[in-house]
Amino acid sequence: MHQPITSLFSSQSTEGGKSVLEDEQDDDDVMVTKLRDIAKERHVIFVEKVTKVEASVNLKMEELTSEMSKAVVKIEQNYLRLHSKVDVLVDAIKKPVEYHTLFSTKVEAKTETNSKVFEKLEEFLGSLTESLSKLVLSQQSTISQDSILKMISSLESNLKEDLSPLHRQLL
Repeated sequence: MHQPITSLFSSQSTEGGKSVLEDEQDDDDVMVTKLRDIAKERHVIFVEKVTKVEASVNLKMEELTSEMSKAVVKIEQNYLRLHSKVDVLVDAIKKPVEYHTLFSTKVEAKTETNSKVFEKLEEFLGSLTESLSKLVLSQQSTISQDSILKMISSLESNLKEDLSPLHRQLL
C-alpha cells in the first residue's frame, strides 16, 4: 500500500543517472562545506578582533598600572616628607618645653635658696645695727657711735647694691 518515500525517490532518475536524493545530498554537502568555510572565516576574524581588543586592554592596563605606581610612589614620598616635617616640629616644641620645665624648677630652687640667704643677711645686718646702737661707747673712745653707724649703713648699702642685680635676676 504505502511505499516508503525513499523508494519513490530512488526509483526516479536524473540526467546523469543520479537520483534526486543523491543530488540533494550533494547540494547539502556543498552547502554545509560553504557554511563551514564561512564559519571558519568569521571565527578567524572574531579571534583577530578579540586578540586586538585583548592587546589594547593589556596595553591600557599596563599604562594604568604604571600611572598608579607613580602615584603611589609620590604619595609615599609626600608622606615621608610630611612625617619628617612633623618630627621636626615635635622636636622643636619638645625641646623648649623640656628646657622651660628644667630651667623653671632650677630657678625656683635657686630663688628659694637666695631668698633665704637674703633674709639671713638682712637679719644679720639688722642685729648688727641693733647691737652697735645699744653699745655704749665711752667718751674717751676714738671711734664714736655715729661713725660706727655710718660705717654699718655704708656697708649695708654697698651689700644691697652688690646683691641687687642678683636679686633682680631671681625675681
